[in-house]
Amino acid sequence: MDFAAQQYGDTSFVLRRERDAWKGYSFVEAARATHSFTALLEREGVKPGDRVGLQSENRPEWGLAYMAILEAGAVVVPLDAMLKAQEVGEILVTAGATYCVTSARQHPVIEAARAARLPNLRMIALDAIADLPNWDDAMREFPNEKPRAPRAEPNDLGVIIFTSGTTGQAKGVMLSHANLLYNAEGVARTIDCGPGDRMLSVLPMHHTFESTIGFICALRCGSSVAYARGLDSKQLREDMRSSDATIFVAVPLLYEKLLTAIHKGIEDLPAPRKLMVKSLFWTSRLVRMATGLRIGKHLLKPIREKAGLGKIRIFACGAAALSTEVFWGYTDFGWCWSRATGSPKLRRSPASTVRSARTRAAWAGRWSASK
Repeated sequence: MDFAAQQYGDTSFVLRRERDAWKGYSFVEAARATHSFTALLEREGVKPGDRVGLQSENRPEWGLAYMAILEAGAVVVPLDAMLKAQEVGEILVTAGATYCVTSARQHPVIEAARAARLPNLRMIALDAIADLPNWDDAMREFPNEKPRAPRAEPNDLGVIIFTSGTTGQAKGVMLSHANLLYNAEGVARTIDCGPGDRMLSVLPMHHTFESTIGFICALRCGSSVAYARGLDSKQLREDMRSSDATIFVAVPLLYEKLLTAIHKGIEDLPAPRKLMVKSLFWTSRLVRMATGLRIGKHLLKPIREKAGLGKIRIFACGAAALSTEVFWGYTDFGWCWSRATGSPKLRRSPASTVRSARTRAAWAGRWSASK
């Protein structure tokens, strides 16, 4: 955090949409807030090695709380915000969690899990909740905290991720600090991103694919992150447009829905304009099929800009294979791809294979990216 603050200073880092503007924390402010929250965690008794749950909707404070837990030397246990109290209780008991950081929206779930299974669980809030230490307390009481000396070695446990994958019951996958950094570095060296980029975050932050690319990698590269309001296609396109996002990270199902919405938008255009857009799209496709040249990037640039998606230059996809139909659908519109593959149960970390290929769309059921 402090290296990024020194490198990127007052440039924006993590943002949320408030009314009609995107507001949040710069790199300097994010580092300061992280240290403040670390101090609050320590005051509440969090010690190196403790397991600390983290359940919240996507927001700037999610990632900063994640880093504060690590700075305190504790182990983060990210929780799916869609889980029910029984599932949350099972995970926290299995992980041996003694603390949990929660938002106001998720507090009733954590409280129910505590009452049923974890009477000694201590809660710390990201919002103002009666009788709980919270984020604002940390900012007010510890405004000028200094960075802590490292309290963990590279191979020490940093995060326990509970994932069911395709096997049913959730299992805890243990990732060290070295795993997290190796993963983020691999992504950073593959996806061409930097201080001029902004990622639009839509996947749940507890998902390691999202937290790696959409937070840790952004921190490493100096990119900013805007947290989308939701997954509604219309709202998502508005957030893409208003956030000035240049990189979009998602899973195949979301890309399928978004591509469907794009084509529906074309069908709803007045007849002359619809004919023009379709003609340009099919020209791009036919030229690519006949010659291999991908001219959509230039040919359809005015169309992408008119739709408010002109600044998106990279789509990153992970967690599952993307169909070739969807791949070429975006490619022929002129967008580039990167993909991440892998499973936290099989690899050191789930985005440890990231490719940005320049050849064909698919092989052996998998697809590659175009630049």
